[in-house]
Amino acid sequence: YDHYIIRFYFPTFSTNADVSMRYRVSSSDITANYDFARYGFQINSSSIHQSWTNQDSFSPFFSVPGGTQGGLMGEVILSNPLQSSRKKLMLYRAIQFQSNDTTAVTLNGGGFNDTTSALSGFKIYPRSGNFTGSATIYGMLK
Repeated sequence: YDHYIIRFYFPTFSTNADVSMRYRVSSSDITANYDFARYGFQINSSSIHQSWTNQDSFSPFFSVPGGTQGGLMGEVILSNPLQSSRKKLMLYRAIQFQSNDTTAVTLNGGGFNDTTSALSGFKIYPRSGNFTGSATIYGMLK
């Protein structure tokens, strides 16, 4: 496929946790050289603009509170995941709840990893604890 769209919904977190994503090559995680940025708006509050370079993963989403407070929902688009001559780009958008059911944050952003190897997979995971939910992957052709 030329692009993957990953749609996800994680409604419950065991503890406050950042949600991260890593690419996989030959069934091993890539653990370096992730650059990404995000911007967003907290409902009834201020805007958010942040960026990072040379990280061990993409961490595009804020720390999601533990419990059943709405969780995290969104999608990630991976561009040219099977190409072996291009860096791997990703674009994402999401909505999540912060500290209660009435404080939502919308997030948009993107990033890349320096690998030019074909991807064999990806991993979405909380930096601590665990979460419940589901993800659906769609492959797109040109």
